[in-house]
Order: sequence, then C-alpha cells, then structure tokens
Amino acid sequence: MLATSIAGLSFLFLIAIPELASLRSRQLFAAQVRERTNLKDLALFHAREIVFDLAAPSLLPEYRDPDRLADDLRSGAVGWVIARRRYLRDVALPAEWALEEPSHPWERNDQIGDKLILLAAYRK
Repeated sequence: MLATSIAGLSFLFLIAIPELASLRSRQLFAAQVRERTNLKDLALFHAREIVFDLAAPSLLPEYRDPDRLADDLRSGAVGWVIARRRYLRDVALPAEWALEEPSHPWERNDQIGDKLILLAAYRK
C-alpha cells in the first residue's frame, strides 16, 4: 500500500504536473512578450493580471480610455500594448496584432475573450 502511494505521488510530481505546465498559456505568453518587446515601451489595456508574469523592472502604464491609448500609440509614447481580447472588439487602435495568448479547444467564448493580445504600434 505504501509503495503504491509513493509510486502514485512520484508520477504526479515528476511527470504529470510538469506536463501540465504547457497548458498554462499565460506564462508562455508573458515569456514571449519579454523576448519580443522592450518592456519600457509596453502598456496595459485592461490587462493588469499579467504584470506578475512579466516581471517588469518598473511600473507599466495602465489604460482604461481607448482614446488616450490611441493618442499615446500615435505619438510614440507607447510602442506595445497588452490587451484583453474582449476589450478590442469595438476599439480602433493604431496598432497591429503581434502575438496572442494561445487558447484551447475546450475553452468557452467568455474564456477566449479573456485571452491576452500583444499589439505593436504602427511604425511611421
């Protein structure tokens, strides 16, 4: 009985849990954002929860007003934006999609709406 318990826990901690890490799309997305961007030029639009995973060296500006964000993208004050997909539906920003957080076939539409998108400001 003890040997079975030890074998089960060993499988769980050595094989199963590490394999499930690939399903944690938020951390993978944050790592890709760190590789692609200069975090000094990055802002957030309804995406505060990513801050911990980004491990930015300083505070990131947060926007709630899409018009102000659009102005800052045009002026060059912001070069990159992370936004939740649901908040981009009715917003026209001067930026293009550069990267999106992966979704899985079993996720519902409301969950997909919470996935994060990395936008790059249009370059002049």
